[in-house]
Amino acid sequence: MQNEYSSTKKRIIGAALKIIASEGFHKITIRKIASLAEVNVAAVNYHFGSKEQLVNEALHNITQQLINTFNVLKQPDMDVEDRLRTFLHAYASIISRYPDVIKNYVMQSITDYGLSGEYESFIQAEGYALIKNTIRQMKPEDTECMIEMRIMQMMGSMAFPILVANRSIALNNFDSAHDEVRSHYVEIIIGCIKSTC
Repeated sequence: MQNEYSSTKKRIIGAALKIIASEGFHKITIRKIASLAEVNVAAVNYHFGSKEQLVNEALHNITQQLINTFNVLKQPDMDVEDRLRTFLHAYASIISRYPDVIKNYVMQSITDYGLSGEYESFIQAEGYALIKNTIRQMKPEDTECMIEMRIMQMMGSMAFPILVANRSIALNNFDSAHDEVRSHYVEIIIGCIKSTC
């Protein structure tokens, strides 16, 4: 019985994640989730209590995916450039899969809603230091200020295609949802970090 409960709950979260990926989290309805998860509306309410609680659980799942991308930066036996490349590929894949979440996070940061969530806490506690140490290992001759500028360039470059997707300023031939395009883009970012500017 516990396995069935767990399986149903996972299907419901999986359905919510698919809707967030394809339509954004503002378009989620209990009926859409129930239909996609092949359960009834009562099952969604039973497992989560409310749409808000389900969305929170789905967002927590996405946050954990983002946080997990940083694990590769903790691998001292891996070549530093390969570490950064692997991180950027994984990070780009997740933010491309859930663009609405990234747009919302950026908008909340810009408008200063005072949101201090799990991801922001992780970045402050550990994530930023992991990125900074990786860049420092790649560019030991750089000053602290230069390292921070490289981080800003790198992370801004990762978010920008998501923020301008489907806008008139977006490039016609650039679609960060495609693996090959993302791969080339990551290589350009790595090249910029390695440069002597």
